[in-house]
Amino acid sequence: MNVKRMTMLYQMMDGIPAERVNLSLWRSRATSDEELIHGCGSLACTLGWACTYPPFKSMGLYFAHGSPQYKCQQDFDAAALFFGITDMEALGLFTGGLSEYDPEEWDNDKERALGRIKKFMTLKGVL
Repeated sequence: MNVKRMTMLYQMMDGIPAERVNLSLWRSRATSDEELIHGCGSLACTLGWACTYPPFKSMGLYFAHGSPQYKCQQDFDAAALFFGITDMEALGLFTGGLSEYDPEEWDNDKERALGRIKKFMTLKGVL
């Protein structure tokens, strides 16, 4: 696991308003990063937001053709390669469904996303 990138992901998600996080979709109503960032009511999941984050974009993570992309990989495979985790770990961290990394309790998708990252990093012995 790339600890630096995972830590950056947590910090980035912590700054996203809760009402703009929806783990059930990559992005809603936004076709570009600018539209997602500045669009009224536009939503994205953890990985959808990560694709807008300038440090991650400079490292090669981006959104195109309706999904996250990294080094010729897309979707959860792109996440796995970018964060240095397995495909199954990426699915667990970024899925809209239930996950083994879900926190005990959450009030919204932002809390759920942050709880997943924290639990994952704890299980990996990083926190």
